[in-house]
Amino acid sequence: MSEGKNADYIPALAEVNSNIFGIALITVDGQVYEKGDINDKVSMQSISKVFTMAMVIDDLGPQAIADKVGVDATGQVFNSITAIEQYRGKEMNPCVNPGAIATTSLVKGSNYDEKWNNIMTAFDGFAGTKLEVNQPVYISEAETNQRNRQSPICCLLMRECILIRYSQLIFTQSSVL
Repeated sequence: MSEGKNADYIPALAEVNSNIFGIALITVDGQVYEKGDINDKVSMQSISKVFTMAMVIDDLGPQAIADKVGVDATGQVFNSITAIEQYRGKEMNPCVNPGAIATTSLVKGSNYDEKWNNIMTAFDGFAGTKLEVNQPVYISEAETNQRNRQSPICCLLMRECILIRYSQLIFTQSSVL
């Protein structure tokens, strides 16, 4: 692979070795196929949105996502705040940042710590191993993610202490599938 480049809107991601590539496949009967750099730890970033959505669907059912967030494609890039302005409260999709923030608000828990622990427990279960926060990426993203903090829904959720720092988790690629 020689095309593309590391994301550089989060400075710590620009420093990751861009030659890392690994994939794992586990069949329904439990056979495991692995190829490439399967033992390198990488930041989950936006794939965490899918795991959070799966967690909420498992806990509350798919209708909770449809009612609170929506399920349609926005036609916007993943970090667009335009969808919030365009659809006024229906962020349209749990796989774009505003929708992912709204999806996170549906995670069970009466406070930030309970929600965070529920996310970590679920993500550990998905990965089949104990995950940890990638502190350098977390710090780098916290210093540069003004775009998400500008979003009205993010401001609301931050006041409620439920904006979760889940995308900086690291995992071994082979343990996630």
